[in-house]
Amino acid sequence: MGERTAGALGGALTVALPEGAMSVTALRIMTPSGAQVEGVGVAPDTEVNLTESDMERGEDTQLRAALQVLIALRTAHLLLAAQRFWRGHLLADLEKTGGKRRLLGNTPVG
Repeated sequence: MGERTAGALGGALTVALPEGAMSVTALRIMTPSGAQVEGVGVAPDTEVNLTESDMERGEDTQLRAALQVLIALRTAHLLLAAQRFWRGHLLADLEKTGGKRRLLGNTPVG
């Protein structure tokens, strides 16, 4: 979620050592599949631009888009859980009634 990264390598990383420190610079950064990131960048799954005017208004379009995805995932998860819950009750009900479906209460249907 966001915008393609710049594709530039970061600066040196300083690693503390018992007798001082060591500076480490990355020669190249690659994705797990072996593609080089330098000069190309990493594209997000969902591109959402954050403009200067968005920032001036205090509006974080990237955060809003990410929250919408999370809410949709949560809703889908709850719907699946409810479906499993009711399917379990319906199967138990069919077992109790000898295969006859019940619409409401103890009134057999079909």
